[in-house]
Amino acid sequence: MKKLFIPKYIYKYTRFNEYWEDIFQNRRFYMPSPDELNDPFEGQLLPVESGTAGNSINTAAGKFNRDMERFLKNFRILSFSANIRNKAMWAHYSDQYCGFALQFNFLLRLS
Repeated sequence: MKKLFIPKYIYKYTRFNEYWEDIFQNRRFYMPSPDELNDPFEGQLLPVESGTAGNSINTAAGKFNRDMERFLKNFRILSFSANIRNKAMWAHYSDQYCGFALQFNFLLRLS
């Protein structure tokens, strides 16, 4: 049986943009909807409710299912990483190493 990896810490990479002060002053993050994501493959790992197999492939090809579109409008996304030393994450999500990363203790309770 494969052991589940549970990180001790998780990290939020971010940049100094219009939201960074809100993070510290109001203790909240901006959470984009799936259509606001900059990577066309982000947010595509969803259960297919409409009975259409391969919906993520159809989405990437520009053939978006109307049921899935209504389903996605109700969601917001907050992404974290388990790796603070990922060069690609620093380059892309923290403005070419000019931003910052916040560290959080990750506590998971299995009951």
